[in-house]
Amino acid sequence: MAAYTSKQYANAPKAFVGGADANMLAFYWEVSLTAAAANLDTFTFGTVPKGFQVFGGCLESTDIDTNGAPTVTLNIGDSGSATRLFAASTVGQAGTADRALAVAGQHYTYTDDTVITGIIPTGPATGATGTLTLSLYGRFVGPNS
Repeated sequence: MAAYTSKQYANAPKAFVGGADANMLAFYWEVSLTAAAANLDTFTFGTVPKGFQVFGGCLESTDIDTNGAPTVTLNIGDSGSATRLFAASTVGQAGTADRALAVAGQHYTYTDDTVITGIIPTGPATGATGTLTLSLYGRFVGPNS
């Protein structure tokens, strides 16, 4: 099991500008897997601010399971729910993208500054190095929204 961190989080763990009521916010994080993906590898993408309401996102991966019958899945969420944003996503099986946000993440509003994390709950049949990217967009919900 390895732990990976996005370069954005590593360089500035709370790199966001405070929003004004109802302003749109977008986040982009990239995690490089420097060793072959494995079961229970974890990922730290970045921090969303208190008051961020999720409208959508995109999870992308290179092919991190090169087997002819790939098995790898990815969960993306936070400390409150490991699958809040993406549950058992298969994007790493063939190097694809997924915009189907989990129902629990639709319009979810974070009540504290929250680190977005991920895990490989089902390991690859043949792990490979690669890159994961996560984009989230939404609005800042303030007292006047």
